[in-house]
Amino acid sequence: MDHERFDQLTKGLATGVGRRRVLKGIIGGAAAVVSGGLVRRSTLADDTVCQTTTGVYCNPAINQADHQCCASANLECNLNHPLARDANGDGIGGSCQCAAGFFECDGHCISTEHCCDSVLTHACGTNEVCGATGYCHCITDFHVSTVSGACIANGTCPSGLATECSGSQQVCCGPETNKPGKCVGKGKDGGNRACNMSR
Repeated sequence: MDHERFDQLTKGLATGVGRRRVLKGIIGGAAAVVSGGLVRRSTLADDTVCQTTTGVYCNPAINQADHQCCASANLECNLNHPLARDANGDGIGGSCQCAAGFFECDGHCISTEHCCDSVLTHACGTNEVCGATGYCHCITDFHVSTVSGACIANGTCPSGLATECSGSQQVCCGPETNKPGKCVGKGKDGGNRACNMSR
């Protein structure tokens, strides 16, 4: 590490902002001065891996793995969001954030094409759940309406159209029947009897 970078990091300590994170940057980026000479650091577990979570210190100017954000975790070092600043107010390094095209869901960066129940803008709709594959699907006993695309209860046709019924030989009972909005078999009378049965 050059003297200028070291000075910036030490000034960051003086400001009292994010001391632990800045100290980690000093330890990770600077070689220890021992017996008047520069000594290469011994290998530590966290020195050999990149950062895998959002909101942690990073610094691409320091060529060590533990100062980098893991691309495999869909992270990148955002210098616009530093965790510490020096005495002049300049940022020291940055922080790991989700890369473009990804968002944070329960501590992980996932594709914006996927769903996440804990993030309002990526939550699934009514009668839907976010599946293990990361996509929304209808809850049990519901299916996707071919009319609206929403999840509707099996055996119902909210739009009043037979196309929302799951069976091709079904009709949608009208509002004037005993089973409004329900799907029934066409039968010989086009579903008239089924729609008007008490059960």
